[in-house]
Amino acid sequence: MVPIKGQLSEILEVYHAHEEKIRSLVKQGYKEEAVILTVTIFEVFFRDLFRITHELWFPQHLGGSIDCLPIVQNIAAKKEIRDYLEKIKAYSDFLGNYYVFQVQGYEATKLSIYYTLFDEKEKMYYLNFQNLSEDNGVRKTYKIFFNVDLMLLLDTDENKSLEKWAELSKLFKERHAIVHKGKVTDFSEQNILELLDSLDYLKNQVLNKILTPFSGSIT
Repeated sequence: MVPIKGQLSEILEVYHAHEEKIRSLVKQGYKEEAVILTVTIFEVFFRDLFRITHELWFPQHLGGSIDCLPIVQNIAAKKEIRDYLEKIKAYSDFLGNYYVFQVQGYEATKLSIYYTLFDEKEKMYYLNFQNLSEDNGVRKTYKIFFNVDLMLLLDTDENKSLEKWAELSKLFKERHAIVHKGKVTDFSEQNILELLDSLDYLKNQVLNKILTPFSGSIT
């Protein structure tokens, strides 16, 4: 049983409240503030969703039960995880946590990863969800942990989704320039609102892909 329904409601409530605020900011002409807040709600939503659904990680590997896989698949899955953790410089901490949690049997690997990436106060280490493309960024993380490619889920048409992902990448760079250099944004009001609509579509697609297979066990 995965007790995430209440937490998910809170996450969605925060997302939608800030989405309304972004639309209001755009309407009033505060485009720079809208860009900053758009990046923020993206980061917060995907970070918090990743955290609260940790019991659903690795559905592509026997529903997440990596330690119960037949030996050949077990080795292949653990090599993939090892390589990923090495790239984000988290593998040493993972080994220390695995020493503690190996007694948990089929949950050992996932628990060890969780406590490597999050501390007791659920502060995230090693990952950066304001980064779209690096190994420690959101796209790679969701691909490894959920077998979901965010870049392909911003539109029903794959080519349009790729175009929107490129625009989203520009928006993230724009946010950095606004915050650190005081830049005036090149994004129009229409550009911002269209990307916001794409993010809403992405959010719903990701929720469906992650939660639908386990909907009977989520409370």
